[in-house]
Amino acid sequence: MGHRGLVSPDRPMHLAARRLSLLLCALLLPGCGKLEALLGLDEDPPPPPPRPAAAAEADPSAEPVSAPPEPLVRASQKLRFPGKSGEHMGFDLDKLSKVYALAGAVERPEWSSPGEGSERLVRDDDLHTAWSCRPSSESGCALGIHFPVPAEVEAIRLYALPPGDGPARARPKRIRVHTTQGWAEARLADEDRLWHVLLGEPVQTRNLSVEIMETHGEGPVQLAELEVYGRTGTPRDPLAITLAHTVVAFDPPVWRKKLRTHSAGRAFLERVDADGRLQRLLPGTALVGRTGDRLLLIEQATWSTCDDHQGAYSLLDTHTRVLVPLGDMGGFGGRVFRHTEGLGFGIGRVEGDDAKVEAIVLDEGVYERRTTGRLDQRAPAQMLADWDIEGAPLATDPSGTLASPPPGCEPASATSLAGLRPHLPKRTSLDATQWTACSLGDDHQLLISTGGPCGKQWQVVVLGSEGALLGRRSGKEAGTHVRLRRLDESSMLIELWGADDRPRLLLAELGLVDVGTITGLSLRPPIACRTRCDTSFEDLGPGS
Repeated sequence: MGHRGLVSPDRPMHLAARRLSLLLCALLLPGCGKLEALLGLDEDPPPPPPRPAAAAEADPSAEPVSAPPEPLVRASQKLRFPGKSGEHMGFDLDKLSKVYALAGAVERPEWSSPGEGSERLVRDDDLHTAWSCRPSSESGCALGIHFPVPAEVEAIRLYALPPGDGPARARPKRIRVHTTQGWAEARLADEDRLWHVLLGEPVQTRNLSVEIMETHGEGPVQLAELEVYGRTGTPRDPLAITLAHTVVAFDPPVWRKKLRTHSAGRAFLERVDADGRLQRLLPGTALVGRTGDRLLLIEQATWSTCDDHQGAYSLLDTHTRVLVPLGDMGGFGGRVFRHTEGLGFGIGRVEGDDAKVEAIVLDEGVYERRTTGRLDQRAPAQMLADWDIEGAPLATDPSGTLASPPPGCEPASATSLAGLRPHLPKRTSLDATQWTACSLGDDHQLLISTGGPCGKQWQVVVLGSEGALLGRRSGKEAGTHVRLRRLDESSMLIELWGADDRPRLLLAELGLVDVGTITGLSLRPPIACRTRCDTSFEDLGPGS
């Protein structure tokens, strides 16, 4: 079989060479004219051969040839209106409906300090990875984005890694956003969060650069995300999220108690891959919805007194990558009702003929809020149906338990226990009622026990064909509760959450892999609020 060349027989060689020239020009801007001369492209291309009448229409699938990117300029003129920073892009739903993340190629401007690592790490959808740069007295740190076509930019979102236990690390304090029309500045607080910077008015530009002018602390800045939002321009690809593979990683402690109030620590939504590695997506304590839905619900718990809890919700539009702030939607911890087409949620309670629900839906391309009213004569079921909201609530985490396991799991058989016995301590008592077996395909089995409901000792074992030991973990922790989530027919996630509120997550497939350090499927109420080891926020009821 012959190799397929760069140029197909029906495409002019000159056009292919020019496209190659344009690609190289993008990388070697100063020598672009000489490069075309060397390639013989400074002359007009030969006229194309005549086409048959049937082929007179242009191919609509053909991609246009883009011009070389313009240099990333350090703007000298200030824009008319200043920029401002915030946790989000505001509560104007009509405005948020019209913006989307913009596609573009990342480049470090020539006037920036060199930095370390790939600039592309700020666009890899992983807050664990970052481009590192140390500002100096001679030059600051900057990154720019070239847009495929001119874009009308309204805001940026960025995230810098916080100082840790390792080497010193700084965070942006004052940044300057450069466009081809001018620059705007904004100040950021020394807090670990996603920061949005909104321009005073939309700006039409071919590229954009973010320059770090001042920092909180000493050391390099590690920039993990740079997202640009606008109303026009080439949209970025949608954010692909599989709910089953999304877990929550916690910074210790998960809960911190002061008097009667339990405050939640930092938590992030993470994607677990086939090897158990984590990819950090966004801050959050739970992600609710269904895989394939355009809109997903992010929960962010703040504190709980057991009788009352506080937190906030955000709507994640996976198509536009916009985060829509929602507040507490009438009471954090309420039941969540899904839109029938994955275009929104209702949150609240429905009890017989009494209902208190707030909803957010995407209707004809616009986010809209809806709420129940005391004068509404409709029955709750009819009201939800009119909003295209499902009548049955979603579980915050639909994972199974040992009492109600997911498909492919059942009480362990005598044969399974016989294969397990050689791999346990000699004095271990094997009670068939305390063990659950889950199929992992190819005659592999996952066996789990907590020594009884809310037990004190847990064991997780993976056996291969003919009883070969592929992995084993065990531990002692009072009030241990297990949640099981099947990823596919051959792999599962196992969450072990005990009285110490330090959850442990295991990936079972061809063995056992520890996922992260303190990781769970979603946040659980603090131990002081759990009357049973399986108590959930839904059991406690919505906050005020």
